[in-house]
Amino acid sequence: EIINVCVTLPFMSRKRLVVVYDYDSLSTGDKNKLADYFADPAPETILILVQAGSDRFGKVIVNKRTRLFKDANKKGLAFEYKFSSNNITPYIKKAFQRRDKVITSDALNYLSETIAEDLWLLDSEIEKISLYNEAVKKIDLAGVKPIVCPSGEAEVFNLMGCVLKGEKQQALLMLDGLVANTAAGGQIFYNLERQLRLLLRVKGRASQGLSDKELMTKLKISSGRLYFLKKQARTLKSESIKNSLKLLAESDLKRKRSERQTSLILEELLVDMADNFRAR
Repeated sequence: EIINVCVTLPFMSRKRLVVVYDYDSLSTGDKNKLADYFADPAPETILILVQAGSDRFGKVIVNKRTRLFKDANKKGLAFEYKFSSNNITPYIKKAFQRRDKVITSDALNYLSETIAEDLWLLDSEIEKISLYNEAVKKIDLAGVKPIVCPSGEAEVFNLMGCVLKGEKQQALLMLDGLVANTAAGGQIFYNLERQLRLLLRVKGRASQGLSDKELMTKLKISSGRLYFLKKQARTLKSESIKNSLKLLAESDLKRKRSERQTSLILEELLVDMADNFRAR
């Protein structure tokens, strides 16, 4: 089906863009067929295959051993995108510069700490901040705070605790409060993902015999946070955490692609995750 779309001539356009988000789910045979297509691709089509996996600690990785990746890499068609917290500050500065704006250091720090690494949400908030400060060139903290609310990471931590215990009703009540006090649902998705990945990493690295101090250093978390993460991770299976990460990714994609209310998508996600952990 993907190849058929690629070889079909674009309608009323010179080029056709095809993006495959679930490339990892294709069978080996289908991946080999795509590799054959790459040998002689349709010149009118731009095909983007998004591939991402994770190791046992939840760190996102890309499988570079596949035939398709090797063939694409030889032709200079394979790109690995990496983004870290060190890139956020210059990214925000440039985004405001493109809008002929300058952001002060305190406003910049507040925005980067609040939004963290959710680029989709970050771009959305930068656009809203720019519109809110349309009459001024220099944006300070007072021009950011009315638009961008704190992340509510602590609240999400408690929310996840209810989900892990299967307390759906309490989790949904906490979600109502979070949605009411958070500017964008994307931040809730980010914090839920961060919590799950921390659980996965604590579980994986604790099995390596690392000390609490080493864990705190590697994961950049406080002793109190580590205590509760270890307590939660002790009763969970890694597979259950990974399944919840998949559920979260599917729901986040649904949020970005559909017109449904984010709160409804989050409610369904919490119920599904609670059922997933209960089935462990």
